[in-house]
Amino acid sequence: MQRPRWGQIEGLRAVAATLVFLMHAWALMGGRTDRLIDAFGAETIRSVSPFFFHAGPTGVSLFYAISGLLLYTPFVRARRRGESLNLGSYMVRRAARIVPAYWLALVVIGIATGNEILFTPRGILDYFFFFELWTTLDFNHLLHPMTNDPFNLSHHVQFDVISGNPIGVAWTLCVEVSFYLFLPVWAWALAKLTSARTNPLRFEVAVIAAVMALSLIYKVSVLNRAVDIDFEPWLMILPNSIDIFAVGMLLALFAAHATDSDWPRLLRVAGQHPTTCWVLAAGVYVVVCLLESRWNSNPSKSWYPVDQDGMLHWQQGIWAEVNLVIAALLLAPIVVASERRSLVSRFLNLKAVAWVGLVSYGLYLWHVFVLDQITGLFKDDQVPLPLVPVLTLVAYLVALGIAAASWYAMERRVLAAAHRSALLRLGRSKAGSS
Repeated sequence: MQRPRWGQIEGLRAVAATLVFLMHAWALMGGRTDRLIDAFGAETIRSVSPFFFHAGPTGVSLFYAISGLLLYTPFVRARRRGESLNLGSYMVRRAARIVPAYWLALVVIGIATGNEILFTPRGILDYFFFFELWTTLDFNHLLHPMTNDPFNLSHHVQFDVISGNPIGVAWTLCVEVSFYLFLPVWAWALAKLTSARTNPLRFEVAVIAAVMALSLIYKVSVLNRAVDIDFEPWLMILPNSIDIFAVGMLLALFAAHATDSDWPRLLRVAGQHPTTCWVLAAGVYVVVCLLESRWNSNPSKSWYPVDQDGMLHWQQGIWAEVNLVIAALLLAPIVVASERRSLVSRFLNLKAVAWVGLVSYGLYLWHVFVLDQITGLFKDDQVPLPLVPVLTLVAYLVALGIAAASWYAMERRVLAAAHRSALLRLGRSKAGSS
């Protein structure tokens, strides 16, 4: 069975990485610039802020959904052939994909910023080996919640491990690694559970849907207890985001069966109207941002029947599900109708866009450091207002340059070596079974 080629995935990675960049560019250059507030007013900045602030979580959700799709597809296809995936090769490829580039960036940025935690035993465990979320979990956060000011989210001492990482976005890699370890166990369990069923596809769809429902219940439960949600590890670990990964897993499952049966009607419609799906995703994002902007501009006169803490819950909870819907709307047309010519496919297939997607991991790792260095050139990190758009573009291009150097000098070479190792392991495995 030929493996599907979703060439537009690279373009979608570019979109995801750029969304994350825009959030941090707004936080470091735009939203906190006093001159911007003086020019447009604090109320206006608060109203605009959601459009930038939520771009980052949306981009991260896209990355998670893409991982669910690409990583689960080989497991599903191997199961349909009556085979099992070589776990040694799987883990070698996963480690090669994220560890070398991350460790290089971690060391360089850690030394450049004078990080005092990085090379301590705790720093090595948390940052080099992806434990920073798990060692920061504290049941007191759930049992003794703290009140919060939604406009002044503060970093408390219990979050020092996470905020102390030289690469601030690295907590998402902890979630990815958790998913890498979870997926083989899931695939093995589902192979056992579906082996004797007459309709294994329907059964597995129901199980994945149940996991997504449990993830929602988990989020609601944590949000009802952990009021202080800024960098709250309970809202960052895998149970919180497994539903986003599950979007990609569901698409992988349907794609593996699509050669024998037609796509479900809803997915078939998405494949027929990819541009509509993207417009709808953008519309959902804009509408929810506008609702939040209205509350931010004047919470005391808002029509929402909640107080500030309640509104914070509403924002966190609704955005988790909004990002799930957006990820599904953007990814489904690519999987269902990857060869269909549309405005979306033409954009994602542009060489420049696909290239940004190719080096997007490096962009993801380095962009906050680059933004920090540029803002640090100005007194009190206050970038002059006319320079904000120019320096934002400069930061993006510089981060892309570093990402390109990382890709061409190291990442692709390590991945090629890992691929050769995986083929060698596979050959030995087949030779041993013959």
